[in-house]
Amino acid sequence: MFEERFKDVLDSAKEGELRCFNGKRWDANAVLIVVDASLDSIGLNYFKIVVPRVKRFYGDYVDTSRVLDKIREGKDLDSDLDALRYWAVRANHREWEKDEIGRINGVGLITFQYLRMQAGVDTSMPDKIIKRVVEREWGINAPDDLSFIEEMERLSKEIGYSQILICWAIWLRESDMGKGGWEAL
Repeated sequence: MFEERFKDVLDSAKEGELRCFNGKRWDANAVLIVVDASLDSIGLNYFKIVVPRVKRFYGDYVDTSRVLDKIREGKDLDSDLDALRYWAVRANHREWEKDEIGRINGVGLITFQYLRMQAGVDTSMPDKIIKRVVEREWGINAPDDLSFIEEMERLSKEIGYSQILICWAIWLRESDMGKGGWEAL
């Protein structure tokens, strides 16, 4: 059922899934991953506004020697991406408000989960578009965002696709990007 409904974007969604799992979003630059999530969290159009601004940010401001140092300190991690992944794997979405990233002003559960996804954790985010399509396609209507994340985990296991792939397929189809959206990233 999933393959049939999302066949027009499945190849692009699989590419997005691989980039997340392999730490290759934004060429494995943790700073750009954080900027992407920050801009995306305020509801900007992803491919028309977020992508170009992240590229501009990279050209103007990237200085990886100072970002994510707090997470990296004392853990023998080599890069910002290692630090982001270290955090993402250990972060608990049920206690996101107590987390060192979750406590940052402006970081809500959606941004928290999106960052974890981009760092390669197979999870989902309770984005309104994702929730709307999951309800329409699979009849899943969770009472709250944390329950939605749990329901997505169950759905993923049930249909045999990662949560990241399901989210990318939905985003790509709903944004009309479909095929070939990745060359911009």
